[in-house]
Amino acid sequence: MVDWNNPQTILAESLSLVKLIHVVDGIYIWEYFTQLWFEWEIATRRRPWKWTMLVYIITRLSALGGVCAELIGFNLTHEFNCHGWLLAVLITSYISFALNSFLILIRTVAVWNRNVPISLFLAAVWLTNVAFLIYGVTLADSVWLPTENACFIVNSQKSRLNVLISAVTDLILLFFMIIGVMRVKSNASIWWMLYRHGMIWIVLATVGQVPPTTFLFLNLNEAMNLMFQTPALVIMTICSTRLYLSLQRFGHRPMAHDEFLTSAPLASVPPPGSAGRRGFSNGTATTPSLVTDSTAPTGTTGSLDVEFPTSYGRYRAEDLEMVEERLKAIREEGDEDSEEAEVLRK
Repeated sequence: MVDWNNPQTILAESLSLVKLIHVVDGIYIWEYFTQLWFEWEIATRRRPWKWTMLVYIITRLSALGGVCAELIGFNLTHEFNCHGWLLAVLITSYISFALNSFLILIRTVAVWNRNVPISLFLAAVWLTNVAFLIYGVTLADSVWLPTENACFIVNSQKSRLNVLISAVTDLILLFFMIIGVMRVKSNASIWWMLYRHGMIWIVLATVGQVPPTTFLFLNLNEAMNLMFQTPALVIMTICSTRLYLSLQRFGHRPMAHDEFLTSAPLASVPPPGSAGRRGFSNGTATTPSLVTDSTAPTGTTGSLDVEFPTSYGRYRAEDLEMVEERLKAIREEGDEDSEEAEVLRK
């Protein structure tokens, strides 16, 4: 049986921890710069500004600050202020953790059509999570080990409560998201609905919280306590921001509202194979027009349709993505004033 408190075992696990952090931090840096196109579209005003974009930007920046601070601290070989370094890592990382949950929260509230009791309850859960994250920062403790020329984080098990609360918060958000999606009336299967609402990203973000919580409660040694905390941060940040991007890709036009804050666009997607042919014939694209189904109940699947010629049938939210892609191609061609672009924007 492994003696987890044996100095050689702790040293071996500490080396594994440093290697894992370098790999995971590298993955996140790659993710950050490959997804920088969205910030560029905001900066160049190709997308209208919405306050949720600020949450998205700060979430990514704070996570980037956290992983960069980690890389700096684990690669310095001369003595430095270990406590200040650990505070920098935790503050930036916990800001990202809190905002990751907030991105999921506002999506969950949207699925519930901004139901006041549900919104207040979820807000209270999120604020509780934030309070425990702040409490976790106050527990930070790290010392310099001259023999190893490195900082050593001590008493990491004290943070298990705030990590547990963070995991429970995400689990509650996931539960309410699933129930909210199941309440939406649609002919599509429940699995297709969950997929179209970006549920896979929320599930991955929640599952990513399980390993660090488990190992903190096992308290094998300091290295194992910290082993999965950085992967949890990276997984959750990637998943919550990818959730946001996947919903934004449905386009800020022709939707009337911020698609991340309304449940209607994604709730109206038909299951694969049920829509028939897309709006193309013999390789030639047809020009769609948007119509509003005034007979559909508010918040149900008929609130926004895309109407094609009769031979092609009626299409819904999946075709909005095609419309947005065509608009993007027109913008790249510099032909934004064309008649086709005007029709699509309407």
